[in-house]
Amino acid sequence: DLVIRKSAISVSSKYRPFVYQGFGIGDTAQTLYKNEILVNYFGNLFYGINEWLTVGTLAPVNVLGRPNLNIKAKFLDTEATTLSTGFSFVKLEKEKQTTLNYNLYWDSTSSDALIAHTFLSLGLIKWDGAADSAAIKALGSSSFQTGYEIIMNNWDRFLVGPNYNFEKKALGGYLSYVWMMNRLHVQISVNTTDITHLRLDPTDGYYGFFDVYWRF
Repeated sequence: DLVIRKSAISVSSKYRPFVYQGFGIGDTAQTLYKNEILVNYFGNLFYGINEWLTVGTLAPVNVLGRPNLNIKAKFLDTEATTLSTGFSFVKLEKEKQTTLNYNLYWDSTSSDALIAHTFLSLGLIKWDGAADSAAIKALGSSSFQTGYEIIMNNWDRFLVGPNYNFEKKALGGYLSYVWMMNRLHVQISVNTTDITHLRLDPTDGYYGFFDVYWRF
């Protein structure tokens, strides 16, 4: 109930709507504040053009033959429901291929401390390795994910949910905890692309992920 959706003054990021769930999990339907920046330690960068439009890129790979861009536009935002849509584009210069995904995001507030996040990504233009890139959302493959954000008493976040990849025809999921500080967020996750394959493999099994990002 105390999450601040819009503000003209500086507010600690722990009280702002959750926008980014980590590289291996993906975004929510929320967008950044106007002129707000979110960046993680390996250069995943997002910028709020205004209250309803956020753009992003994995900056380092732009100079490594992988120019990429994410666009997310929020078109409905009420106390109970937020809907956003957008596109993810990557040009694979070495492979001479391009990927384009259409993304749909839906957030639903279930209670004062529980928010459901639903994500559908459709691969409109796919590349040959789309099935092996299931660990990276919206990189050519089509997937569906639904999960929960649990807001703890200290404003930390607990994230859990399943996902399904249509190329691999596999059920995966994630389990994550995010320590929320004023501007700094620290996250640890256990993800799987296929719950039936009990092995350490980001393309076809289980893998851990550690993320640190700043929001200001």
